Amino acid sequence: MQWETCADEFTFSTILAACANIFMLEHGKEIHGYMIRNGFEMDVIIRGALVDMYSKCRLIEYGIKVFEMESSRDIVLWNSMILGCAYNGRGEYGLELFEAMRKDGIRADNVTLIGILLACISEGYVNLGRRYFDSMTEEYGIIPRVEHYECMIELLGKHGFMVELEDFVEHMPFEPTIPMWTRIFDCCREHGNRKLGERAARCISESNPLNPVQFEVLSPESSDCT
Repeated sequence: MQWETCADEFTFSTILAACANIFMLEHGKEIHGYMIRNGFEMDVIIRGALVDMYSKCRLIEYGIKVFEMESSRDIVLWNSMILGCAYNGRGEYGLELFEAMRKDGIRADNVTLIGILLACISEGYVNLGRRYFDSMTEEYGIIPRVEHYECMIELLGKHGFMVELEDFVEHMPFEPTIPMWTRIFDCCREHGNRKLGERAARCISESNPLNPVQFEVLSPESSDCT
């Protein structure tokens, strides 16, 4: 192939990133095999690109093997693996990796905490996710960003913690974005929280007056929820 004539580690990491973004698994595997056959050094950057590619292409077990073969792991590689686990239904392993990362003395950053919250969403660990979120500033020195609030809305809403979701939204330091309100609206319809659902409907409608939405609980069983 054309890249074989000018191949180096930088070229490979760039191509692997492109394969990850457009889900070209076979092409990515071909590059991985070429590097192994021709004795290219698998540094932490290359391994991070491979983990990201395999994770996004839903071949998480390959990503885990690549990760476990690297002894010198930086925060980017840890984050890639934790996020990959969260996105591929391996949240439990992602949480185990986080604990291993801490034991290795690697300090979590904001991306790490996104991965941890996504892992909690995947596994349904609502209370654990809340503890991680609440400890972000004090324990990790990280000020929660929009993405972290999105994760918390998903964590509470997806798993039906509607009273807690309402309280969380009430105490957010900023007004939820329209995508946040839309997710809140959907969760309220599914699990039942008329007060919060109607508030979400108003906010969504105000952002698009030509296409207003009305709140209706989806199931009769949840219609008696407040």
